[in-house]
Amino acid sequence: GDNLGSGEILSSSSATTNASGVAKVVFTVSMQPGDNFKIAASTCSARLNETTQTMVDNDNLPRSVKLSPTLTTWRKLHLERDSMVIVATSGPEDNWVRGGIDTGSVDYDPVADETEVALHQDLADCWEETKQFHFEGGTFHAGMDYSALRAISHVGDDEIVVDGNVFVGWPCAYSLKDDDSKVPDYPDISLMSSCFEACYIECLDDGGGNPSWKTSDIPFDRNTTCSISTAMNTNSAGEPGRNSAAVEASDWWVVYIQGAFQNGLDNDNDPDSESGTFGQVDSIGGEGCLIWLETILDVVNEHAGGPHYTNHEQKVVVHEVGHQFGLTHANGKVMAQGAVPVADRYFHNADKATIRSILAP
Repeated sequence: GDNLGSGEILSSSSATTNASGVAKVVFTVSMQPGDNFKIAASTCSARLNETTQTMVDNDNLPRSVKLSPTLTTWRKLHLERDSMVIVATSGPEDNWVRGGIDTGSVDYDPVADETEVALHQDLADCWEETKQFHFEGGTFHAGMDYSALRAISHVGDDEIVVDGNVFVGWPCAYSLKDDDSKVPDYPDISLMSSCFEACYIECLDDGGGNPSWKTSDIPFDRNTTCSISTAMNTNSAGEPGRNSAAVEASDWWVVYIQGAFQNGLDNDNDPDSESGTFGQVDSIGGEGCLIWLETILDVVNEHAGGPHYTNHEQKVVVHEVGHQFGLTHANGKVMAQGAVPVADRYFHNADKATIRSILAP
């Protein structure tokens, strides 16, 4: 067989029947998921001692020997899921640029049907002003919504180029945002059950063992630039994010999954020509992961929901939890980097064996 654990034991190799003719012993299984066992019993010890594994496999047992059904070890995997709060509309993590314009702020090009709008402010570093297409696909609102095309960086105040002719009453307040539109939420775990059931593991969305640990009060962070460990364990308010660390043990398997917004400025797919990170663990075989929900949505929209990107968030969650079990990208399938076809969203047999043999994620 492919049993990967050890420590299974019978409380006794023999037992005496009671007044009702019943004899009992206790069998303790190993702790590794997928380990299989059958118990043979007989009223004749000589017949029982004749029994071999080959006889059991071929269902050709000595007379008077009885065999139990197959006993399979299953493990429970407790999931602690957290989420950031809604996108900030004020303060340093505000996802909008705001200001005011007047009649001298706009320069319309009728040939290109584009308008350059002076923002009357120097875009902060968090808006990556040197990346002229950072706001591509975003929205410029001044009386009405206009499609933002690109930014123009200057030594001083910067400009935004929008589609069409910006013509409003002056002076006018404006707001500008890129194409980020995701509302922070708990990461989608819909693929977890089927992937881990193939490893004889039942996933429980129970906060890691305490339903109150499943929270949606992680402070919003537009681009997470601190370490993953810091983002998991201490949020910007100085409060714990991951609560289940204290209960995690070899006999209580827990993984941590946090719904975050975007990774660092160079890995958030803004603009679309830039790379984007979908998720990240603190380390291979580590304590938890962040899922970058806005970047996932951004890339899915960019590929118009192509077949590799259908329910892509579900794949990312399983992939990052796989890393918590020590898996790498080497065996592909759901552990392959980037998007994969729906048909490949399962663990390779070698990765199943790794998951089944681990003491704890």
